[in-house]
Amino acid sequence: MSTLDVSFLREHLSSIPRARWNETFDPLMPPRLREAVGSRQNAPPGSSCDAIDVDVDELEFPAWVESEYLRPLDREVERHGIDALAWYVSFHFVTNPWGVFIPTTSLVYLEHRVFREVPVSRSEKWRLGYQLLLAHEQFHFLVDLMCAQWEALLGAPCWCATRHRLSAITPNYLEVEEALANAHVLRSTRRAWRQQERKAVERFMLVQPSGYRDGIEFAADGVYVEQVPELLKSYVGLHAIERGLNLRTDLLDGGAWLPEASTEILQQCPLILLDDSQRWGIPAASARLIPAISQIIERPRFLDRLAGLDPSLRRRWERKKTELRVRLPRHPEFEKLKGTPSGLFSLRLNDNFRVHLRPLPGSVVWEAIEVGTHKELGHG
Repeated sequence: MSTLDVSFLREHLSSIPRARWNETFDPLMPPRLREAVGSRQNAPPGSSCDAIDVDVDELEFPAWVESEYLRPLDREVERHGIDALAWYVSFHFVTNPWGVFIPTTSLVYLEHRVFREVPVSRSEKWRLGYQLLLAHEQFHFLVDLMCAQWEALLGAPCWCATRHRLSAITPNYLEVEEALANAHVLRSTRRAWRQQERKAVERFMLVQPSGYRDGIEFAADGVYVEQVPELLKSYVGLHAIERGLNLRTDLLDGGAWLPEASTEILQQCPLILLDDSQRWGIPAASARLIPAISQIIERPRFLDRLAGLDPSLRRRWERKKTELRVRLPRHPEFEKLKGTPSGLFSLRLNDNFRVHLRPLPGSVVWEAIEVGTHKELGHG
């Protein structure tokens, strides 16, 4: 099956009357988010950006952060759910940049409010927070794709019509969509998160508003599959009825219209990491996106050691290099090493063997420095 082409869909939307949003901001976006400013890191096209490099272990926050930043943001989360911390701007917009926007200060919030009691490093808490926000907002991107396909089929402005309708009512969001977005977080991280991390996120969901808090229930396979068609009907139901289409027939598998959250699909959605720490007077931390590693230089010492390894390990390294060009493995398969010079990273070849990699300063090129067993490379 061919991958959906977002650029083609955006171009086609221009031919449908009122299918593109002409305002300069999303009226459903909380005011705090409209004002967010700071330096930006944009993920390059063709990257799904699962990896984030965080260096915050020595960072100390001022005492006032609790009262002047965290508590006010508690109220925003209670009103706007997880979308008070990050947001998705639709590709239906005419002028605005679109994609997923994640402020670094939101990672500070999640560290303190969600993962405080989880026994992992501060850097890992930021990575968990990043995965949480990214998964929720990427679901909105998948819904955007679903709507655009139906708009192409019906010739109707399904997405914009729904947004205009929501702007006049309370709550001004689709509860089923937010429940499914939070459910998507839990479903997409089943293997990556430990039980304590998952429970912490579930408790966080319960303090969010109506719809958002239902994500735990919606994460069950049966409920998720049942509710996706309801979301579809919320966007396109009226337009389908006007054209004589019956979306309530049992012959229609509404769930099949939601695109799969594959790498090929997600990598078409831009990701912007906003460093807004100075806006809040919070000490700056090192957080950057590492979407993929497209070029690796193999140093002589590395090649000599690699040549003496079993052929199966050499083949595994070749496969890893191919995978790295597309996306980085999740932590801890790929992780930054603490207490080492020049930003050294470790990549697992198998349960015992590791490769040490390092990015060249000011370049997208990385170098493979050494390869060896867990013990040989000083991993304990």
